[in-house]
Amino acid sequence: KLKKSVNIDKWEKALSRFCFTYSSEDGWELDRFGYKRAKLSLRIRVIKNLCEAQFDLNAKFKLEMNKLSSDELRLSPLGRDKMGNCYWYQVDQSANLRVYREDLDEETWELVAKSKDELVDLL
Repeated sequence: KLKKSVNIDKWEKALSRFCFTYSSEDGWELDRFGYKRAKLSLRIRVIKNLCEAQFDLNAKFKLEMNKLSSDELRLSPLGRDKMGNCYWYQVDQSANLRVYREDLDEETWELVAKSKDELVDLL
């Protein structure tokens, strides 16, 4: 059984137990190496599974999300260039910005600006 809250000094052990619920290999790797030293692919998979678990295990969250339309849940690109690349813009709570370029043909992403000066240069 998974706990809803975890003591901060035991978060890695709880995360490992969570991983064993969907993959013994992921749980074992997290137990052995710890989250910080785990492979990037494992860390991404863990975060993905944690997000998906919100829909499976958190009825209140699921109810609130289902009230939103698909358009409300999706971001639109900031714009496109003449090559057909899409540009995506993110700002965090500390006003740090990131602009990514998505190449739709190559199915790749590239960070093209991470500061105001880089954004000005991009424009």
